[in-house]
Amino acid sequence: MCGAATGREHNWTSIEGHSCGRYKEDREKEAARAERDLKRYMHYHLRWQAHMESLKLEAKQRETVQDKIAKLEASESLVKDYSWLTTGLQRLFRARKALSFSYVFAFFMFGNDLFKDEITPEQNEIYQNLFEDQQQQLEGTIERLSKAIETPFEFNVDDSRLAEVRLHIINLSTLTDTLCRKM
Repeated sequence: MCGAATGREHNWTSIEGHSCGRYKEDREKEAARAERDLKRYMHYHLRWQAHMESLKLEAKQRETVQDKIAKLEASESLVKDYSWLTTGLQRLFRARKALSFSYVFAFFMFGNDLFKDEITPEQNEIYQNLFEDQQQQLEGTIERLSKAIETPFEFNVDDSRLAEVRLHIINLSTLTDTLCRKM
């Protein structure tokens, strides 16, 4: 009647192995698990995709930064070393990649299947919360670094303002690098 397999011992009076009228709790559990896994996958995939898109947009920024450096070096400013700006951009790219792939790691690590025999659900939840806190800290720092690098500099600024911007980018670069290593 339901199209399920009946087994070899099937005859006109009885059907062996037939279970179309029986309640199956496993199917409901599998469906709920599949729905939960799909939602988890979509969450992590969308986060990964958003950071990969940001990485593509920031890659175009490399030329802009080089032009910015050329104009600053040609200006009347006393500062002629702008390696801190290229270093900040390189750290931004590296940290953005690490952050984006941390979502892939989190999907598999905290799905409760990979280490279910080694880690209790309570430990898993603690580890997941700690990891997600680190992700959020790194994400916030990356966004601040990206904004600082994107900010147009005044080309005829006094050296004190330029020194502030330099210090800000160096601090954010170092913090980003530190958070990235802790991940």
